[in-house]
This record gives sequence, C-alpha cells and structure tokens, in this order.
Amino acid sequence: MSLDFTSRLHLVSRRVAMLLMAGAAAASFSAAPASAEEPDLSDVTLNVGIFQEVQFLQIALTDHFKDTPYKIEWVRLNGAGGTMQALGAGAIDLSWGLSDVAVPNASALDVAPWTADTAPLKHIALLAPLDAAAYPSHVIVANTASGITALDQVAGHSYTYQEGGNSAAAALLALKSVGLTADDVDITLIPADSIPASVISGAVDVATVQWAQIQEALDDGTVTRLASSYEAGFPGYTSITARTQSIEDPKKSAAIADFLTRATAYSNWRVDHLEAVAQTYVEAQQLNPDQAARAAASAATTIVPLVAGGEGVKIQTELQDALFASGFLAREVDYSQLYDDRFADAIEAGEALGATE
Repeated sequence: MSLDFTSRLHLVSRRVAMLLMAGAAAASFSAAPASAEEPDLSDVTLNVGIFQEVQFLQIALTDHFKDTPYKIEWVRLNGAGGTMQALGAGAIDLSWGLSDVAVPNASALDVAPWTADTAPLKHIALLAPLDAAAYPSHVIVANTASGITALDQVAGHSYTYQEGGNSAAAALLALKSVGLTADDVDITLIPADSIPASVISGAVDVATVQWAQIQEALDDGTVTRLASSYEAGFPGYTSITARTQSIEDPKKSAAIADFLTRATAYSNWRVDHLEAVAQTYVEAQQLNPDQAARAAASAATTIVPLVAGGEGVKIQTELQDALFASGFLAREVDYSQLYDDRFADAIEAGEALGATE
C-alpha cells in the first residue's frame, strides 16, 4: 500500500524520536519572564536542529541567544535525511541550515504534491551564502588515484553524495552540465558523515562534499577538484525549515519569530567576525588557520525573508525548474506552496537590531 509522506513520518516510532533527542548533543538557555505586552513563553521549548558540533562554539561567541523568553534545545543531526525525519516525527520544531531542496524533493516524491494547506513542513527563511562563487557550499572531487581530472570523465565510476539534500542536487546538476545523468555513473549512497573518508580512501571514486570537510585532502593532493557546486549551477542556499504544526501553534510561532530575529542579527554579526568564527574550526576540527578561514567564509550566511515576488522566492522557483530538468525532482514542484511568509517582519527586526549593535 502506498503511504503519503505525512503518514510515513508518523510511522517513525516514539522510540526513534526519543533517541534523536537524547542522542544528539544539546545545550539549552534558561527562559526569561515575558513582558506584559508579549505572550508568556516560559513554558515553551523550541527544538532547533543544527548540523555541526562546531556551531555550538560559534553560537556561544555572542549573547544573541541568551535570556530568551522560552527554552531552546539545540539538537545536532546528521544530514538532510535524518533532519527531515526528525522534523516529521516532531523531534525538532525547525532546522537551521537544512538543504533548501529537501522540502521540494519530499513534495515531489509524495503521492500528491504538497499544497499550502497540506504541506507538513515549510521554508520560513532562506540562508544566502556570503559569496557562492568564491566559497561554494559543495565541491565535486575525485580520488586522485582514480585518474579522473575532469567531470566529463566520471562516466562508469562510483559516485556518491548525500541523498535528498544540496549535495545530491549539486551532484546531479554537475552531471547534467557535462551531458551525463545518474544512469551514466555507479551511484553509491553511504552515510553523510562517511562521505569525505570514502573518497579520501578511494572506496568511491567521486564525491560531492562540503568544502570544509575535504580541504585538507585537496591541499595535500589526495583528491582532485572537478567542479564547485556553484559552477554546476547550484546557487548554494540553505533554509530554515519548520513544522507547519509548530508554525500554526500561537506560542511556538511567537517563539519562532523571536528566534528568527535573533538568528538574523547573529548571522550578520558572524559575517562581520569571520576571524573569531575561524578560530572555532581550529579548536573543534583541528584545521590550520588558512583552512579555518575558508571554512568560516564558506559557512557564513545571511538570512533572507520569503515574500511573494521577492528575490528568495524567485531563486527557489528557478532552482526547482533546473532540478526537475536534471532528474533530481521526480516531478515539477510549485514552490509558492512550500513557504510561509509570516516571519518576514521578524527577520527585518533582526536586520535593524544588528545595525544598532
């Protein structure tokens, strides 16, 4: 029997949801009393998914997320697939940094396309890269011993990426850019955290990975750069994605709005303090100063509101068309059904807050 996406997500057991929460590294901030003009959020916990443990160090560099009128639980998850599962199961309320193609892909794979009324998950903001050309989100690399030196040589070779997310989108757009499809390579799917090691060791010939995860191997010649995600036609955005159920809950929605204001101000601060951010990569990932500086710049983003006719919606609409043409999306997607614009003012408030600090 074919199940729709929402039904499949509810089949995730309560035990899996609990393990996702208990097994992830987490930190919380104590809630402060709400003012008389604002709803009392002292009983609200906002569960926020992030992707790298180094983010805990970076968040702690500032006071942006201290003294919130609600509690924040930070949950570290592995890859787009695990994050989508956690969102669907209610283990997290929102993901900060989820692939911007994960929600459209889920809609394309469902029995019926998602609409504004039926979508269980929605984009509530986009994260724009600092400089996608200079610091692309991903790079397509080959193990140097494979002898592959250009994208048009990958036919017949093992080819890996993180399924369902930006890595997969960039990988398939890269193939399309040289007239190839997934049928022309040996797709080998492995856990996201294992992808860098797999191409470094030669277990797979070609991989699409985040630049920061492969820098050292690029520097020492173990792997060869074939193309960047930007060169392959991928703009390099990510998203802040939330559960529709959380968006529609009045108290959770108020907490999300406050979170987005803080996240916007923090993101702008981060762009202006890349040297301090780079030091966290030295401490957490043992990168050398040059590698850490590049990692900090590659991960730097600013928050873009989603409004009809806005630049973010335009970019996403064009991207979905390209992904359908590449074979990444199983069918065409109407992006206007997959975002919620109610938090644009909260993001604007964060921009103003950053300007006064």
